[in-house]
Amino acid sequence: EEQKAAAAKAHEPLVKMPHIELSEVKKFAADWRQNRKEKEAQVEAQIQAFFAANPLVISVILGISAVVYVFLSVCFWLICRKTHIAPGPLVWVPFLQLIPLLRAANMPRVWFFAYFIPIINIIPIIILSIKIVKSRGKSPWVAFLWILPLTTPFAFLYLAFSRSAPIQIATHEVLSLETA
Repeated sequence: EEQKAAAAKAHEPLVKMPHIELSEVKKFAADWRQNRKEKEAQVEAQIQAFFAANPLVISVILGISAVVYVFLSVCFWLICRKTHIAPGPLVWVPFLQLIPLLRAANMPRVWFFAYFIPIINIIPIIILSIKIVKSRGKSPWVAFLWILPLTTPFAFLYLAFSRSAPIQIATHEVLSLETA
């Protein structure tokens, strides 16, 4: 008898799903199709009423957005400066911030347009990350971490706030000056 109970327990599902009747699903779908516009309008009205009643929420959201934007612009500026490239005013303009980064990575400006083409934009992202990391004199692993979505902020901050790469002087130029 214990074996029968154990066998029955082994065949029980771990989580019991509620039984849903097909007629209930059809009824819900029909109700949604008929009243969708009304329900969407109600939700939209509730959202508008919430923000109208809470102007502080909008102020906080806009304030946080402005602080994050300025911080990211400063990070772009630092990355450009630490690759020994003058970022210029474009580093403060949304979307156009990519142009100084492309300059810092020594990439043609045409790549800027590739960022706005879905799926193809993966290629310039990878190339930019590799070239920026190389020009900063950092490990290739940083480029890999910059590409991964979960580690992007950390790699980005590391590139912005770590020490600059030393300026490389070709040794043959120094020797030619010494011999001259």
